[in-house]
Amino acid sequence: MGKEGASRQVSVQSEQSSAGQRRKTTSFLNPTGVDAKTAPPKEIGAWVEMAVFFSYVMISAFHPIFIDMSKSVDDNDKKYYGYQPISTVVLMTLLISVATIGGCYVAGGKKEFEKIWNPKPLMLFSVNGAVYALGDYLQMASMGSLQGAAYQILMQTRIILTASMMICVKGVFQTRLQWTLLGMLMCAMSVYMVVESSNSSGGGGGVPLVGMIFAFSKVILSCASAVVSDKYMKVYSDDSTNVQIARIHVGRAVGIVVLSAFTPVYSNGFFEGWDGMTWAVTGAFIVKSVSSLYVVALLDSILKNIAESFAVLVIYGFDVLMPWVAKDFDVATFLAVLVVVCTCAAYVDSKEPIEKAAKYDMEEKIRKLGGGR
Repeated sequence: MGKEGASRQVSVQSEQSSAGQRRKTTSFLNPTGVDAKTAPPKEIGAWVEMAVFFSYVMISAFHPIFIDMSKSVDDNDKKYYGYQPISTVVLMTLLISVATIGGCYVAGGKKEFEKIWNPKPLMLFSVNGAVYALGDYLQMASMGSLQGAAYQILMQTRIILTASMMICVKGVFQTRLQWTLLGMLMCAMSVYMVVESSNSSGGGGGVPLVGMIFAFSKVILSCASAVVSDKYMKVYSDDSTNVQIARIHVGRAVGIVVLSAFTPVYSNGFFEGWDGMTWAVTGAFIVKSVSSLYVVALLDSILKNIAESFAVLVIYGFDVLMPWVAKDFDVATFLAVLVVVCTCAAYVDSKEPIEKAAKYDMEEKIRKLGGGR
């Protein structure tokens, strides 16, 4: 009986091992699927994974840069919005909603269009979209008082929160090594924030408390939305990614219109103060919002956040190399950025050896169970 049970376990283990090897041959980043034991239902291959990952790194870097560049400067050399930030978010959300719904009809005809309105997934994705809308609103509020790099660094607290939320939603646990790497990442980002704050203290202050509160609230909502999207875009993988994004933006559009009603955006003039950079910000919002959902669908929410951490290096390089930013190269800041990037790379690279170690431990337990007597 004991041997029979052990052999059954061995066969299950060999099945899992072969499934794991299949995933390794087609994936480099090893994203998770619906849960910790399954790969994403839409396999895209290692090269496409890396293309998606690094494209999102660049998008994540230039998104806050565009927002920061769109601000005006007053007589005291302090930055402020010359337009109403919520107007860009409202327009972005409505344009994506119309484009994705129309795109489904153009690409898949009436059949794909009708899939959007399937009650159960529509309710699930729409509620998640409304949470995204609240996060967008808080993002613009926080960017009003935080610089692009400082905002991006503060956003990286989402890695810890996302990893914690994935335990509850997807059953994906981190090992002690991975938690250590995430802790190192948080420490490196804290060093970066301290250095950035001290370097910019002559320009009118460090990191404002209100901006930090808004940004951290945005982090919590963003993590929750990303993890829920991560799971259920794979649960409903039979539907196209376009259909899933359209469902999300139905709720997102309704949510942002309701939120904007509590602001003076319409009474003051929706396009008041708009210029070329404001349109660029709207375009950056559209690209970032759509691409983030594709990254979650094709990879997973932790890898999405890891890509946003890599973006810190691009932001710092932009600030130093672009003459109109007028930022001097600082060794301490650069080393802090490198630690952030290297820790992110180490975390991604830790997945394969951890997986191998887990399989080895399981095989050892089965071997002892089968031959211990």
